[in-house]
Amino acid sequence: DDDDDDDVDLSFAEATRRVQDEVGDLIFDVIMLACVCERDFGGCGRSSSGFTLAGAAANASAKVKRRCPYSFGPRARLGPCPDRATEETAWADVKALEKASRAPGGDPMPPAPPTRSSAWDRCFESGGFFDVAVLPVAVAAAFATGCVFGARSWR
Repeated sequence: DDDDDDDVDLSFAEATRRVQDEVGDLIFDVIMLACVCERDFGGCGRSSSGFTLAGAAANASAKVKRRCPYSFGPRARLGPCPDRATEETAWADVKALEKASRAPGGDPMPPAPPTRSSAWDRCFESGGFFDVAVLPVAVAAAFATGCVFGARSWR
């Protein structure tokens, strides 16, 4: 009987490891996309309109709190949503508010990417710096993939 329990534990441990690996892959993809967007669409402390990983994370956090008030945000302490119909109604209300807040025709496309050589070079030319919370992640991701920013190889 103990052997059967060990097999179950090993299978659960292996499944947990595999799920963790997959979630890690998703996080890696998000970080790399954010690095490319930060490189191409701004950041570097140049203006408040530039893209940053921190800004994207803040938007995602606000969205999940808005769309899932019974799991996140102030309502979470009240416990789970009372029933599926209430949850679906709340979701539909939030989606309607989000849609109504958009400009006619949807959100505008972001500006064309800058033509300078790289976000890294622009940062130092303008005297700005990457968000210190994002820089280690961006550098680690660049090293891990051999990513090249402008003419600078990170591997």
